[in-house]
Amino acid sequence: MANSSFMDVIDNNRDLSMLQLIPNPIWIYDHDRSTFVFANKAAVDLYGYSAKDFNKLQISDIQVKEIPEESKSKNGKLFEHRDKNGDPIYVKVQSQLIEFNGKKASLYSINDITENFSQNTLSQRNKALLNAIAEVNSSFILNADWLRALQKCLAIIGKTIDGDRVYFFDLKIDGEKKVISSQTAEWCIEGVSPEIDNEELQNLDLTPYRFFVESLFNKKPFDQKVAEISDKEFKSLLESQNIKSILIHPVFSGERVHGFIGIDACFEERTWKKDEVELVKSFATTIAGTIDKQLAMKSVQLSKDRFKAMVREGADLITMINDKGEITFAGDTTSSILDISPRWLVGKNAFEFIHPEDIDYVKSYTKRVLKEKKRATIPAYRLKDGKGNWRWLSSVITNLSDDEAVKGIVVNTRDITKEKEYSLRLEKANDRYRIAAQVSDEHIYDWDVAENKIIQSGDSFKRIFGFKLNNKKLITRDFWIKHLSKTESNRLHNEQVKAFKNKNVNTVSFNYQLKAPDGTTKQLLDTARLFRNKKGRVTRVVGSVKDITPVFLKKAEDKLLQSLSGLLGKASNFSEGIFDMLELLSRYSKTQVAEYWSLTADGAEIHLTQSYTRDKSGKLFHKDSHKIKSFSFEFHNSTTVEKWCNEEIVIWDNLGENKDFVRRDSAKKVGLKSGIGVPIMHNKSLLGVFILLADKPKNNWKNVQKMLSHLSEQLGPLLNQKRVQEELNSFFELSPDILAITSKDGHFRKTNIAFKEILGYSQQEVINQSICNFTHEEDYVKINEALSNVKNELIELRARFISKGNEVKWLNWRFRYNKDSKQVYAVAKDITARQKVRLQLQETLEKLKNAQDIANLGYWNRSLDQEKIEWSDEVYRIYDYEINAITPTHDLFLEHMPVDDRPEFMLLFEKMLKKPDSGSEYEFTHRIITSTNEVKWVYQKMKVVTDKKGKPSYIEGIIQDITEHKQYEELLKLSNERFELAMKSTNEMIWDWNHVTNEVSRGFGYQKEYGYQTTEKVTLDNSWFNLIHPDDREHVYNSVSHVLDNTREDYWYEEYRIIKPNGEVAYILDRAYILRNENGEAIRSVGASLDATVSRKQMYAIKKQNETLKEVAWIQSHVIRAPIVRIMGMLDLIEQQYKSIDPDLKEQLEVLAKSAYELDDLTRDITKKTESIDY
Repeated sequence: MANSSFMDVIDNNRDLSMLQLIPNPIWIYDHDRSTFVFANKAAVDLYGYSAKDFNKLQISDIQVKEIPEESKSKNGKLFEHRDKNGDPIYVKVQSQLIEFNGKKASLYSINDITENFSQNTLSQRNKALLNAIAEVNSSFILNADWLRALQKCLAIIGKTIDGDRVYFFDLKIDGEKKVISSQTAEWCIEGVSPEIDNEELQNLDLTPYRFFVESLFNKKPFDQKVAEISDKEFKSLLESQNIKSILIHPVFSGERVHGFIGIDACFEERTWKKDEVELVKSFATTIAGTIDKQLAMKSVQLSKDRFKAMVREGADLITMINDKGEITFAGDTTSSILDISPRWLVGKNAFEFIHPEDIDYVKSYTKRVLKEKKRATIPAYRLKDGKGNWRWLSSVITNLSDDEAVKGIVVNTRDITKEKEYSLRLEKANDRYRIAAQVSDEHIYDWDVAENKIIQSGDSFKRIFGFKLNNKKLITRDFWIKHLSKTESNRLHNEQVKAFKNKNVNTVSFNYQLKAPDGTTKQLLDTARLFRNKKGRVTRVVGSVKDITPVFLKKAEDKLLQSLSGLLGKASNFSEGIFDMLELLSRYSKTQVAEYWSLTADGAEIHLTQSYTRDKSGKLFHKDSHKIKSFSFEFHNSTTVEKWCNEEIVIWDNLGENKDFVRRDSAKKVGLKSGIGVPIMHNKSLLGVFILLADKPKNNWKNVQKMLSHLSEQLGPLLNQKRVQEELNSFFELSPDILAITSKDGHFRKTNIAFKEILGYSQQEVINQSICNFTHEEDYVKINEALSNVKNELIELRARFISKGNEVKWLNWRFRYNKDSKQVYAVAKDITARQKVRLQLQETLEKLKNAQDIANLGYWNRSLDQEKIEWSDEVYRIYDYEINAITPTHDLFLEHMPVDDRPEFMLLFEKMLKKPDSGSEYEFTHRIITSTNEVKWVYQKMKVVTDKKGKPSYIEGIIQDITEHKQYEELLKLSNERFELAMKSTNEMIWDWNHVTNEVSRGFGYQKEYGYQTTEKVTLDNSWFNLIHPDDREHVYNSVSHVLDNTREDYWYEEYRIIKPNGEVAYILDRAYILRNENGEAIRSVGASLDATVSRKQMYAIKKQNETLKEVAWIQSHVIRAPIVRIMGMLDLIEQQYKSIDPDLKEQLEVLAKSAYELDDLTRDITKKTESIDY
């Protein structure tokens, strides 16, 4: 190591300390580990990294690239480095392999030449930029084809500033003020796709990119990195061309922007240097100058070409004459216009071709021009063409004799032959027009737009509008504007201006309203022909105005009727529909108040049904006249009502003083001045009246009166249908019986609330379900047969149905088919309870019959015109006679009656005959003495049967041996009376509660019996609630309140007691259907109260009757069974005592024993049946 130099081996800190003293940056780099092992202080200062930072770096983190040099330098290689901040550092680097801590490494010596390098680079760059500018200017100067020069210059700029793509776009602004750009030229380096053929960059609308356009027109460069552009659409457009950075500079001269130059960086983002921007700016200025030059040259050439074309191809004839009239020059158009060769014409005298009658006329203009040295126009004269035809010409002659270039009179001549012929035809047409205007129903006019005067023809102006104007009187356009509303005037003006400006429009049509002198408004259709001059300006308008008021009113009427019908149809109820209709009528007629008054069912009164007020005055009017909500009248004593009944509309003027208007005082207070009453008819009968009131005078109604009269006829059926439908719906829901509508095959379409109450199914659950789905399986056939035959007749049947709770319900159905609606209407009454009673009664009657057979109950009847009496078998048995052994008579009947009982019977008999009442029954209990002298007690029930004339015909009755059962007579009688009461129908009280006014109206069903008020406020202490039992009163009130407060509830039901005025307690079944508004608030409840006291008593009576029958049957069976048991015992005794017995006798005893046992079984069966009676 002693022979090694300092630079060869560094292996201790002392050596490193010495390196720290060297002023140039020094590194030691370990290539095996790719890391710095040492950096002196000068390196730290130059690069900005700390010594520790260097230990974490690789050489590639600092060294960017090697910069090639023209000649090799002894001071090392030239490199571009980056410091910690990313700024470039240009250095000379020398390196040498060394051994460091026993390992091979490289020692680098760095010489910072950044300042010298930058100055040298800038000098070279400036030189290149200047050369580029000079080359660009030279290209435009030396190259006549400016587009080729532009293409060459784009390449120069691109190469000079290292652009990837350079291009030029021209700009123009179209008629819609849009900024349109198209790419004209482009240069790009190898590897970059050209965009010159990209169709999206041709006629590109830049208007949406406002920030970009503003930069161009503010003459500012646009320098952006694409990633930093916020406008997504513009950014996407650039990204589609693989642009990373872009520099745009506008090309302009003065205030005009010709286009822009663009440079793209397509491989990496780039920040454009100031000198690069200045180069592009210089290039843009050069291009602008070149474009201005090209445009100027093009304009000059265009002017030359235009003049040549005008002379050669123009419609004017250009000639020059001298002061004698000789032609010194003739343009090429003489051949096409006059059919004369220009060469032949030169040298000829112009006056030789002019019509003899016009020569002096033309010469006078020529002399004036020569004398005054001015220009003159010869309006019209005739000149012979090459074919010998006379043509009408008009010339402008200009004296340019003093002009060295001309030295003559220039004559510009136009061929006006067609215009002159048209003028002559127009005169004839005007004559026809005046004649047509005088006989037409339309108003014809001729408007001189320049003079703003309108010529009217005929008397149609007066007939249509009512204005008195003399024929052909001139009026200005202002006359029309004066009689139009401001809105109409502005609209019509705008439409006219639009049509006048559009040169392609030759015919126009306008609709507008004009106020006539009588105050009415006319709806007019104005159709006109526009006449324009050569510049396209309208100079004359000829048109006709037609009164289309009837057609307009018909359309408006149809539309209004359709709207009114729709509002009524959509409304949930009649009142809501009327309100919506009134609101529409008020807006349509511009009235403050709209009302609907309807007739009561008896036609004696008319009531205010609904009203609508449009403003404060209407509300004040109703507040002041609130007490007048109905009128009682006799139709023929009221003029107004009589007119309504005759389908006449009534108009009131001066409401505040009009005696025919009852509420005139209120109208006067709020300023209502006029009104109209429109009757609504149905089948020639008055349903109601629409009344509209306004703050305008009477003539305000002329435009709407006719329309409202037509509506009256058409709205009547609709209003009647809605009213009837609502009434039917109310009854539909209030009915305690099932009401349903089905299809002809028995599928439910609609059911009422009673369906759910009785069977438990809601309407939603049964809709589109077959009626058979709810029918008892044993009644399927019966229901199907009924529906099959319902088309021909009314069908009534009784069938069982299964409820939602799986209960069997007996329903009595009535079906009727409607051919028009093709639907079946059905009513069903729940007879389950009655059917149970009927079945129980039937069973009871069967038992009773058996009991009668056992108890010897008989029937008899006696004809009053004969002595003969008919007895049933049981009567013979009761009197202990053999059947038919005697002929019963009245005397025989009396013989068997004890003497003590006869007077009472005779009085009853005389009473029956004295006041015969068919159906009245008479009862009598007495004793009889049988044929065997046995005394029995019998019960008889008798009645007199009368003929059609009310005359007694015969007496019939029953007789029963009640000797052992007399004690049960009164009980059985009471049971029968109660059973009859249970069969009587009950009445119901219908009530209607208006929740808005909190008033309830009740029917008269129980009014006499209960003494309640038919109309009153609903409070806890009103007349009805005072009747409710004290223990039930608060519960009922809370029950109603709870249901009303629950917006989802629409049905209420409650059972409670009431105390009648006589102190009796009655049981009430009360239920109601609740109507709510759109907010769920209750507005009306309609219900029915049923006195269920009788039905309760009837059920109790049936129960008692069953108990009695059971007891009677039990006693009967035991009393009868006692002798049977004795007989059976005797037979057993005989069989045991007499072992040997005569065979015939034995057979007879066996028959007797068998009969006894059968009779015993029969009595046992009776006992079982009585025990099974359910009560």
